[in-house]
Amino acid sequence: MTDKITPKLCKQEMAKMGIDHSIINQFFEYHAQNSHIWQEFEKRCLNAISSGAKRIGAKAIMEDIRRDPDVSKNGALKIHNTWTAYYARIFAIKHKNLAHYFVFKGSRGIGSNNQTIFRWD
Repeated sequence: MTDKITPKLCKQEMAKMGIDHSIINQFFEYHAQNSHIWQEFEKRCLNAISSGAKRIGAKAIMEDIRRDPDVSKNGALKIHNTWTAYYARIFAIKHKNLAHYFVFKGSRGIGSNNQTIFRWD
């Protein structure tokens, strides 16, 4: 596990995954305003793994976060479905040894080299 990942590192790794640069930039604009979503997403993924989960569904994690009144700001939490797959990819970047808990499929802005998602060279 990496203690601290930077947006720069994530952007570089996402680009290696074939994700379009404009989509990466849009995601990180959203993330800059909503970093608490990443913190919650990561915490819930790690909790699921420690509880014995064999696979993690990023969408299910996001739905749980949406329903949690302790996470929402001012009673309203807006998480666009488009970004769910990118949070899973950040998790895989930060926790390379745990990436296998997700099944990655094509997503908006991901090019044809998505099959090399876990080649970290």
